[in-house]
Amino acid sequence: MKSKRLPLPIAIRKMIPGNPEYLAALINASELSAVLFPEPITFEEIAKTILSHEDSGVYVARDRKNSQFAGFNIWYENLKDNQPWFWIQGVSPQYQRMGIGEKLMRYCLTDLERLGYTHVNLKTYNGFPSMIRLCRRLGFARTKKDPLARWGPKNTVAYYYTKKLVPSSAETRLITDTRDTNISDANLEMRSNI
Repeated sequence: MKSKRLPLPIAIRKMIPGNPEYLAALINASELSAVLFPEPITFEEIAKTILSHEDSGVYVARDRKNSQFAGFNIWYENLKDNQPWFWIQGVSPQYQRMGIGEKLMRYCLTDLERLGYTHVNLKTYNGFPSMIRLCRRLGFARTKKDPLARWGPKNTVAYYYTKKLVPSSAETRLITDTRDTNISDANLEMRSNI
């Protein structure tokens, strides 16, 4: 019989531009991308993308016990349709398969609703089956398949997804930049087969 893994206490925060933690988060994200992705995204690329969009968000998950960087999610508003796109998300290898990626995504979705967005989009690749499963679990609908993807190894297929959001009313506010969330919250179901 498998032993049940105990929930890991993770704090998720939205980074505020100008805050020293913001710059550190971008550096950590670029370092992690070198481990996770076949074509790493440099710090310069991340900073340029974030700064070239009027609205964007950088969210970081850290271990509450040792403040170690556990993962990140970055989105930006597409200038063509004024809708947010999840750009990159990653979870450090030692924190994978614990529900942290899902918690990061849910946190971002809630914040996007609070900001008044009606849809969110993302693109992922067949080389990331856990992201494809996460999209399905969170109610994203696949809108396009592109077998001519120009990123990653040969035979990489890109998948485009979209999700409808329900914007929050002005009375309902989520304070994302000062309030941490804990991965051990009762509403997060820990899955060992993600």
